[in-house]
Amino acid sequence: MNAQSPISIADDESRGIDEPRLKDEIFKSLDNIQTTGDVAIAERHGIYANPGLSIGDTLIPLPLVPRDAETIRSACRRAPFGRGEETLVDTSVRKTWELDHSQFKLTNPNWPRFLDMLLKDVQQKLGMSTIRAESL
Repeated sequence: MNAQSPISIADDESRGIDEPRLKDEIFKSLDNIQTTGDVAIAERHGIYANPGLSIGDTLIPLPLVPRDAETIRSACRRAPFGRGEETLVDTSVRKTWELDHSQFKLTNPNWPRFLDMLLKDVQQKLGMSTIRAESL
């Protein structure tokens, strides 16, 4: 089987599936994928720029401590989710908070330069031709 051939699995179990052969064919197909970068990266940087998160008149330092986490949470609202045509807030499904971009600022003037450095690193290591981050 070449990389262009599809692998089909019948719904009819009476035909039987040769599972070891199927796994072997899947691995062969995956091995034929050509990429220019990794699919995931992890880096530890020696320097970082604190974004200077500010909510109202409160600067939130890093690392985050419980008091500052509560300051962030108090400015947030429960995050809704979509179920079909509906938009719901159901904490038994999603226990997530959200903060609108108009409710905070990133005040450190070095943050954009640091973020740009990270984006270039990610672009190079993932083999991406372009990458961008947008601010509102």
